[in-house]
Amino acid sequence: MEKAAALSRPIRIGVNSGSLPQELRRRVDEGGLDSAEALALAAEREMAIFGEFRFTEFLVSMKASSIADTIKANRLLAERSDVPLHIGVTEAGPLIMAVVWNSA
Repeated sequence: MEKAAALSRPIRIGVNSGSLPQELRRRVDEGGLDSAEALALAAEREMAIFGEFRFTEFLVSMKASSIADTIKANRLLAERSDVPLHIGVTEAGPLIMAVVWNSA
């Protein structure tokens, strides 16, 4: 962050449903939290860390395999914050499935 701040370069905070913090993943798996809310909470936690360092030049990118979850997570965070959002939909996996998902 120090180097980015010195050069006035923004940083992208990336939050992916496949790599949620363990506690949030557990809550989703147990049905106590939906995936979109978990993504938004994970992003807010990362934003808080940047805030502790007084680094404000960042944007957030959240994504899930579910397009609906990706949209919902971005809408939730947009309601709570004015942070710039990067909405990208990508999917890894077997070639054909990944091409179809990325094209959709």
